[in-house]
Amino acid sequence: MNDYFRIGKFTGTGAALTVSLGWIPDYVKCVNYTDGDRIDEWFRNDGAGTSTVTTTAVAANADNGITAYAGSETAAPGFTVGTDISESAKVINFIAMRNDGRIFSATYP
Repeated sequence: MNDYFRIGKFTGTGAALTVSLGWIPDYVKCVNYTDGDRIDEWFRNDGAGTSTVTTTAVAANADNGITAYAGSETAAPGFTVGTDISESAKVINFIAMRNDGRIFSATYP
């Protein structure tokens, strides 16, 4: 399961920040743990640098959001968060997942 699911945290720097996972995610959720003032979600079919932002209302982050890290599968792939998410000195919790290609159902072992 660890190859397809990762939970972690990082501290924002105020600049774009790459989080290495060892694989390219299909879904990323970042939560500002320090303030609790924003949650960003990104799906692989979203545009690079975009995310859906939840604060007091749902909004689209059209720039400085989340991007799949453009490395190869062997070059520490993962995801990059933009400056909107990487607030300086803020702790950001994340969850990242990837689809392994199997179809899950109620009868899946």
